[in-house]
This record gives sequence, C-alpha cells and structure tokens, in this order.
Amino acid sequence: IVNGIALHSNLMPYGSTFLVFSDYMRPSIRLASLMKINSVFIFTHDSIFLGEDGPTHQPIEHLMSLRLIPGLEVVRPANNNEILYAYRYAFENKNNPTAIVLSRQDMKYLENNLQYEEFVRGAYEFSPGKDITIFATGSELEIALEVSNLLKDLSTQIISVPILNKLQNETLNLLNLNSEIFTIELGRSVGWDSYIENIKKSFSINSFGKSAPIEDLKNEFDFTAEKIAKEIKKLIN
Repeated sequence: IVNGIALHSNLMPYGSTFLVFSDYMRPSIRLASLMKINSVFIFTHDSIFLGEDGPTHQPIEHLMSLRLIPGLEVVRPANNNEILYAYRYAFENKNNPTAIVLSRQDMKYLENNLQYEEFVRGAYEFSPGKDITIFATGSELEIALEVSNLLKDLSTQIISVPILNKLQNETLNLLNLNSEIFTIELGRSVGWDSYIENIKKSFSINSFGKSAPIEDLKNEFDFTAEKIAKEIKKLIN
C-alpha cells in the first residue's frame, strides 16, 4: 500500500510496525528500492530491551539485514536532534526508501549541537577523546556515555552513527579516530567491519533474547556499562 501511494500520488507515505516484523515486509521494501521511490518505513521496538515481550518480538539480525538492501537507508536515531533530522531526511525527495528505527524503552535526554550536514554523512563526533573510540547507534549511545564515565583513566571519543550504511572513508577521516576502536549495538555485529577497519571488539547480541525486565536482560547478556567498561580495560591493558 505504501509503495502504491508513492507511485501513484504526490504524497510521501509511511508505514509503521515493530522492527522484528520487517521480515514480513522485506519483498515490499526491496521493491521500493528497486523502483527508487520515497517509501518510508518506521520501525519501533528495536532491541531486546523491550523486555517482557520476549524473543519473538526482539530483533537481533534485523538492523544488519535491512542495511544489506541496496538503496535502502537505515536511520537509527539516538536523541531528539537525530530524530528530527531523521524525519527531515526521510521525507526529502531522494528517490529511494528510508527505514527509521526507533527504541521503545525510556531514554535519557542527550544534549548536543548536531548540524544536519553532520547527520547526513552517517556519523559524527558526539564527544571528543584521545585514547579510545566508541561507535554507537540509537539507544546504545546512552550506554557509550555511561561507559566513558566509568573509564576515568581514559579519554574516550564517542561517535554516534545514525546512518551506518552511509558511512564512508571520507567521513571517517574527518573524525580523527583513535587506534583503539570499539562498537556498541544491540544486534548482530556482522557487517560493522565493512564500514570501519581495525575494530578491537564489537559489543553486540548474537543470540536470541529472553522475556524479562530490561535490567535483568542487561545483566543476562553482559550489556551493562560496568561490564563493557571492564572488558575494554582488559582489552587495552
């Protein structure tokens, strides 16, 4: 229906559901890319942190799976500025579809001075640092900041990556990355090394989730800021 509206009117249509259900929509999303139309697909509940809904509703492979579709741009915003720019970006006349991927759980307000020109490059420096670099997307930007606060002996550069599949070497060169590079994303990490070289470790989820409250899930899958910070310290010492 979304593709039909895009093809036969001047409207810019969107459809929305849980991210895990993008599996059912894959042929339609793929056709939108093939036809180069401005369909917008808005997905919510983007990680195991939706908690008690359980593994059937918790996406693991879906972010990277969508990023594999040629021509589809997958936007996973981390804060209010990124969300505003995500909608602006999606509803510009680009002649290709966009997927906006949103979280369900409560998130902290993260202030920054992001400019639209930085956003459309795919990644930007959220906070500077000279010892290690952490790339994060969506709600995991909050975790990256908590990790940075725990690594008191290290100066941590944090890179927010709202559009991973737009990331190019030109942008990476502008970011002046450190030699110790880590990534944080609540999904399969397969594919990150296609965009970023020499990743020391990707903190990710490579199995199905469980039905439990968010704090229990963080501990079960070692996805707390404390455990990630401890692992980073171990890897660089």
